[in-house]
Amino acid sequence: LSLGVVAVLGRSQHPDAMAYLRDAFETQPERRMMLAMGMAQAPGGDNWPVLVSAFPVLEGPAAVEVAVKLQGVDQSPEEPEAVRQAILMGLRLGEDGAPHVISLLEKWTDQQLGNPEDTWKEQLPQWQEWFASTYPDSPPATLPKPPEGSRWTEATLLEYLDSDDGHSGQSQRGAEIFAKAQCVKCHRCGGTGEGIGPDLSNVMRRFQTKEVVQSVLYPSQVISDQYSSKTVITDDGRTFTGILGAAGADSVVVLQSNGEKVTLEKDAIEEVVASPKSAMPEKLFDDLSLEEIADLFAYLRAGDSQQRSAQRQN
Repeated sequence: LSLGVVAVLGRSQHPDAMAYLRDAFETQPERRMMLAMGMAQAPGGDNWPVLVSAFPVLEGPAAVEVAVKLQGVDQSPEEPEAVRQAILMGLRLGEDGAPHVISLLEKWTDQQLGNPEDTWKEQLPQWQEWFASTYPDSPPATLPKPPEGSRWTEATLLEYLDSDDGHSGQSQRGAEIFAKAQCVKCHRCGGTGEGIGPDLSNVMRRFQTKEVVQSVLYPSQVISDQYSSKTVITDDGRTFTGILGAAGADSVVVLQSNGEKVTLEKDAIEEVVASPKSAMPEKLFDDLSLEEIADLFAYLRAGDSQQRSAQRQN
């Protein structure tokens, strides 16, 4: 029934229907694929940036539908991340839709790589090379791989978290796991923790479980500009890599991947350069059992209500 309602709203192309679908896309992350298909029936205007932002979560027919419909819009992204995500979407689709993504890339960039008769398997590597040479400061357009020796795979975690056991986590225990996994050193959730990294209080209302799992397993795959990692080189030759924050008028603090903070005087800094690696450490789930991970996700789901409760008490 839900899918049918979205289909009817999409076919209507009515502005009010599109506004409803955009709002639902932001507030109901687990339904984003079907909502993107509905918005794709009117892919221009305010729907365009939302559809482009959906690339990381689109799969199968929904990804193909969006890629095809966007080709009819005379608009191209200004930021390289959208192009990168299109290449990644093509790699995920493979035989089931990569040619449609390649057509979209050609329209966006006014580029045609290789020969027209080349297969998608031959063309996508050329797009990866083109992206690397055109945007050398961006993360490469390669599908994520877990670090060697990782305890948990994405498939294992998603299967467990979607099971009855995965939904039976306890938020009270999750608060302890939030500290055990060192999340508390960088992130705030429900009024607890540091605020240098993104606030996780409402993360489960804004992202799919899959997106949250991927962000932990592959922290350097997508890095927000606001929380991009920097390497700071001091005038005495020391280097520190992490997220930069203000520490008064004359100092900065560097939050490193191990959770440690270093405060540096601005006058002692010789150079600051962008780092392609996230400040968040890899293998954060490796020391946790599946039950503990379920508890952690229960805590994250409860974070928004905990934050509101803390605000009322203050």
